[in-house]
Amino acid sequence: LCEIMTRLKAISRILLKKTLARSFILLDRFEELLTVKNTPINLNDIKKIMLVEMQGFGDAIAVLPTAKALKEKFPEAKLTLITQKVAKDLFKNSPIFDEIIPLGISKTKLGVADFIRSISKLREEDYDLLIIPSWSLRHTAASLIIRSKAKLGYLHDYSLQLTYHNDFPVEARNIVTRKEAKYLKEEHIIIRALKTLEPLGIQNEEVRYQIEVSPKERVYVSELLQRFRLNEDQHLVIISPGAVWKERAWPLENWKRLIEMLFTRNNLKFIIIGSAEEQETYSFLCDGVRNFNLCGHLNLSQ
Repeated sequence: LCEIMTRLKAISRILLKKTLARSFILLDRFEELLTVKNTPINLNDIKKIMLVEMQGFGDAIAVLPTAKALKEKFPEAKLTLITQKVAKDLFKNSPIFDEIIPLGISKTKLGVADFIRSISKLREEDYDLLIIPSWSLRHTAASLIIRSKAKLGYLHDYSLQLTYHNDFPVEARNIVTRKEAKYLKEEHIIIRALKTLEPLGIQNEEVRYQIEVSPKERVYVSELLQRFRLNEDQHLVIISPGAVWKERAWPLENWKRLIEMLFTRNNLKFIIIGSAEEQETYSFLCDGVRNFNLCGHLNLSQ
């Protein structure tokens, strides 16, 4: 009975997502009809850019090369990133973004109520260019709600089509494009984001990251390692066993076996990281001699 209920819940979620996706497509087509007669924006007139990445912080990191290429193409434009709160600490020292807008209340998940409450405030400002570098229902909704003269990227949620589609078009709205671009399913998500810039004539052959860490944070980490009798010259392995979604969490027993296997072969030392609430849970992996529990001691940037 439990298995049947689980399957029914999964089916209902898929049906709801399909219904929402189709509704967003209809709204998007209506908006497209309304803007079809608008004069395409001139690239020289782009002064305010909104980059939207509201998935996990891994997806936010993957969009950094795209943000850097955008800033180089439009150095005088104000570049705003809208992301989840969990990713804000990672980019707070970045010279790429002029503004970072964290969405939601929760630092781990962005709920529907949080999303609606936060995204509605963004209609108070107009942007010249909106870029959606990955697809989801939230991103589709954002592309409809945020006011922008031109839009570029994956404006529809393609997640339900991944099983029977191999390529996904980069859509351009109210902007003169220099070439068409498509993302192939087998390509890395970093390439997926970079493909959104190709219609602007931006070809980025080199994937470059720029995550800035403040001197204060570097000193804190150095002092923390000394407190645990570790130093930066040792071979340290950082392990983060946690996951927002339970389906993505590897069993702790497997982590323990992996640590033991790697230690036997390489004589490494391991640092377990996570939130303060996870400290007791992950103590199972730590012995204080070769495996150290630093849960709650570090923020994302550190």
